[in-house]
Formats: sequence, C-alpha cells, structure tokens
Amino acid sequence: MRPRDELTRKIRASTYLLGACIARFGMAEITDFGGCAFDARPIDMHLFAFEAFGAGLDGKKITASSKRAADIKFDKVSVGASINAIIVASSIGETSRIFGYAREPHVLSLIEFFRSAGVCIDVFDDRLEIKGRAVSGGRAEVIPDMIEAGTYISASILCYSKISVRGIEYRDLEAFCDVLSGSGVNIENACGLIRASGKPHTPISVNTEPHPGFPTDLQPIIAPVLAFSLGGMITENVWENRFSYLSELSRFGVESRVLGKRALIYPSVALAASATAPDLRGGAALVLSALYANGESVISSAEIILRGYENICEKLRGIGAEIYMED
Repeated sequence: MRPRDELTRKIRASTYLLGACIARFGMAEITDFGGCAFDARPIDMHLFAFEAFGAGLDGKKITASSKRAADIKFDKVSVGASINAIIVASSIGETSRIFGYAREPHVLSLIEFFRSAGVCIDVFDDRLEIKGRAVSGGRAEVIPDMIEAGTYISASILCYSKISVRGIEYRDLEAFCDVLSGSGVNIENACGLIRASGKPHTPISVNTEPHPGFPTDLQPIIAPVLAFSLGGMITENVWENRFSYLSELSRFGVESRVLGKRALIYPSVALAASATAPDLRGGAALVLSALYANGESVISSAEIILRGYENICEKLRGIGAEIYMED
C-alpha cells in the first residue's frame, strides 16, 4: 500500500502508516514523510524493526509475506520506531519483545488501545512483551498534549499571568515543572489544574532527555523564558541539531551562542519583530516572544504552528492576547 504523498508530507506521524500497512496488508511503500526539518530524521530504526519482523526492503517497497515474532533492541530511544514496532507486533500471534522502547504518554496510550482490542501487552522497565492477535475493535482516547500544556505554562511565566492548564497529568510534565520550580517559579498542582506564576530567580539549566526527562520539544519553548529573565543554558541530548530556531528568535532580541549541543541564552531585551516560523516548536517560541514584547509582531509561515496547536489564536485571545491569523 502506498499512502498519498500530498497527505503524508504534511505531518511526521504519517510514518506510522508504514507499520499499519505492514500489519494489515503485509506490505507498504515508503513515501515522502512530513515533519519539522530541524535535523536529519531518517527512518532507519523503523526499517530495522520491520526487517526483524520478517519484512524485506526492495527499493521503496517493504514486503512482509509472512511476519514473525522478534526480539528488537533499540540502541537509542525513538518514539516513532517504538510505535511502529508496537503496531506490527500487535498483529503477530506470537510473543515479541521490544527493548529500549519510548515511554512518552502517547506511546503508553497506544498500548492501552491495543490492550482494549485484545492484544496482550506486558510493560516492564526494560522491555515490552507483546502477543498479538487479529483485532476487530478497541477503545481509543485522545490524551492531552503535554507540549501544548508546557507552551501555555511558559506563556503564563512570560506574561506575568496566572494561566490555569486543565486536563494534563502532572507526571507527564514533571521534569519541565521541576526545572521551573528549581529556578524559583511557583508551580501549583491541585484539583486537576497546573498553574505557574512568578519569574525565575536564578539562571535556568535545561538538559533534554527521552521521557520522563525534559522533553526536547519544550526546549525551544523555554528559550524565551530564559532570555527574558536571567538567561541560562540548554543542552540538547536527543537531536544533533535543534538550535536553528535561535536565528529567528534573535529578531525578537534574544541573544544566544551555540556551542555544539549546548546553547547559552543570555538575558535579553525583548523587541517586537517580524520573523518566520522555522518549525513547529520554534514557531511557538516566536509566538511567546511576540506576546512578551511591546508592540506589534508578525510571524510568517504560521501554518506550521497550527500542526501542533489547535485553535491557538482563540485560546490565547481567551486569556487576553491580541492575536489573529491572516490568510
């Protein structure tokens, strides 16, 4: 099966269609996958898992005429490869084991869906054990997005507000909240709400790690918080190159210096500016900077931001922001 290029190139999650097609039809065809181009994003780990399950690669075609159970050991954590491995393993009637799997909330949510469909999945600290079956239906629940929640918490700090974020599990954002509270920000967690208030009292140090560590998707988001307070340092341990957004952020006055996998963020004076969203999270960082700066700012290529934030203009207007989207 070959998904349509004009659709798959719009979103990175289209890679999951490979696993779904292999599980359902025993074949798939590699196409153009979307997503943010802040770094090289190969699918070699996905292909490694498919081959372990008995699939063969011929050009752009992946064929698995007879799938088999497998022990898969990922050398590094990959959300996408973990999800595709879970999808394929759940279609095989023998037990597979997946070592080094990603523990993000949406990965665990997928596991719960397959369990509801009758797949036997045991979760251990070091592995998943999956005995699949022919599924005929299950119950899926769309969980809250921890990155969206972290973005609005950052807006609360920047804008001296007391924004309440409802529905997100605190444990999903614990590493993020720990960094903020450790710098002096007041974090409240009660009655299903998370609130953040106050400003950092010390420079902030961020080290991104796979979940449950500090999320890599929140490091561009927290950069304006560092810049418009006492500064700090971001160390990126997930991607090789995720600081390209800083060049656009500099238009808002953010001063920084990149040293390999580290970025020094200096205390900066905010400026209203015109900038272009370089990617999803970098674009959201521009929005936060524009909210903080005095004057009118314009962010181009804003449709990129909408891939990860539903009704962002309406939500921000609901808490007092003057923001609107132009066609």
